[in-house]
Amino acid sequence: MTPHETIVWTACVTPLSDNAETVDFGSFERTLRRQEAAGNGILLIGTTGEGASLTSPEKRGIITWATGLNLSVPIMVGVPAYQYADTLDCVQWLYDTSVDALLVPTPCYTKPGRRGQHDWFRSMLDAAGRPCMLYNVPSRTGVPLPPETVSDLAGHPNLWSIKEASGSIERYEEFMQTGVTLYSGNDDMMPQLGQRGAAGLVSVASNLWPDETNAYARHCIDQTLTTDQQSLWSRAITELFRASNPVPAKRAMHALGLIDTPCLRPPLHPEDLDDLQPLLDLANQIRQENTVAA
Repeated sequence: MTPHETIVWTACVTPLSDNAETVDFGSFERTLRRQEAAGNGILLIGTTGEGASLTSPEKRGIITWATGLNLSVPIMVGVPAYQYADTLDCVQWLYDTSVDALLVPTPCYTKPGRRGQHDWFRSMLDAAGRPCMLYNVPSRTGVPLPPETVSDLAGHPNLWSIKEASGSIERYEEFMQTGVTLYSGNDDMMPQLGQRGAAGLVSVASNLWPDETNAYARHCIDQTLTTDQQSLWSRAITELFRASNPVPAKRAMHALGLIDTPCLRPPLHPEDLDDLQPLLDLANQIRQENTVAA
């Protein structure tokens, strides 16, 4: 399977030890193997993977370890978006690894305009040596990815796709005009974006429901998602983002026995979600619904 063939990419959580000081590689491998069994691509050290809270040695250790598992599904790695030299150094280091794709966000905090973003992305694409997914998430970076910048870069051989997570149908349709492959970066937007030609989904929900989310995304693309299914998924996704990502996902995965602890790196904390039960109830409904459909 190649990045171009992958419909669902799971933005994987990074399981941590009880003191949150080290990575729990036992839980991590179980997490990745569940995604492999579902046929989902794996996105490492993105926002859901607490990439901003991991040190550079930790990130490189995770990547080296994960690529050594010889998974049958592709691995994509989120690169930092804070400081130019550090980001370029990361991309250049990844060049010599066996990762299959890179997720390259809009730079954070500095709010660059069209030309600044063009030069930033051009440098990363030139250095990448593999397919790159640009990431539009203005709620986190503080500035949107201009469609004009995507149009300017559309012919670059390493520009493969865009993860569109602005929540705007209008912005999605502007990106569609560039001819670059689009993925929904929001689980709840997949029904609307699937109808408009999205190639797939970069998902948080698939941490909890690998097979079910894969089926959900395919139904959205094929426009076979029923009204009842859409309602169920909408309620589940609302609960999944009741607190800052990945707080609800980690707490639910721990409660369901999928990872050994719900620990997060500061400033995130498991108790930022005050009531887990609604998410667990919906998790059971989604699994039951998928079992009946199968």
